[in-house]
Amino acid sequence: MGHRRLDLDPDLLRPASYLAGNWKKSLEGLTETPISDDANNDWFVYILRCGNGALYTGVTTDVPRRVREHADQGRRCARFTRAFSPVELVYSCRVGAKRLAYRVEYGIKKLPREKKIMVVSENVSLAKLLAYLRIEA
Repeated sequence: MGHRRLDLDPDLLRPASYLAGNWKKSLEGLTETPISDDANNDWFVYILRCGNGALYTGVTTDVPRRVREHADQGRRCARFTRAFSPVELVYSCRVGAKRLAYRVEYGIKKLPREKKIMVVSENVSLAKLLAYLRIEA
């Protein structure tokens, strides 16, 4: 069984503004914005208790919106929480930078269930959580 070569017209891979001869104009007025964690320092780590008792950990910039998305079981709902609904918010903590939020989420996900329950029941502060997970801010 032979392979067929796919011949693509290079113009198909270019943006429409380039084909119209306006590719330089389409770049005018744009400025480069460096991507950094300082752009949005309102990241949160949250823990949900699912219908089967499991604990789900996630990060977001808007906790009420994200909990609604999990509860509504729409397109933006995590597959795990969709399978084990209903969900209840049991813990949230403002972390700050996006990168730090993902590091804390990863640390919480690695914890055994008993430790996660301790975090929820004691409503652990960020400083204590970072120290426990051995994460430097």
